[in-house]
Amino acid sequence: MRRFSYVLIVCSCLFLLTAGYYFSYQLGSSGTSKIQPSQLRETEQILQPSYLVRIVDGKVVIQHPDGSVYEATEISEESLPMSVREKIQEEYRLNSRQELYSFLENYSS
Repeated sequence: MRRFSYVLIVCSCLFLLTAGYYFSYQLGSSGTSKIQPSQLRETEQILQPSYLVRIVDGKVVIQHPDGSVYEATEISEESLPMSVREKIQEEYRLNSRQELYSFLENYSS
């Protein structure tokens, strides 16, 4: 009889552990919400940064899309080719750090 009691206790514990795990999983997955498009854009900006090239007081300034300064350079406007100056006047966007470093390397003295 004792053996039957032990088997019943072990089976009951296994059932309770399994049910607890299942319901905790269901509770955790129902609490998550879908990602909003604005959150996705923010995440993309963090993972894939972009930079704007501007001219301020005759010098090239690299800015984040929100307008904050990433780097103020000593590259003068006169040292840039006319095609690059025209792009900057429109809106010259560099879509990765590699593009940014390449730009800085090409036009730094």
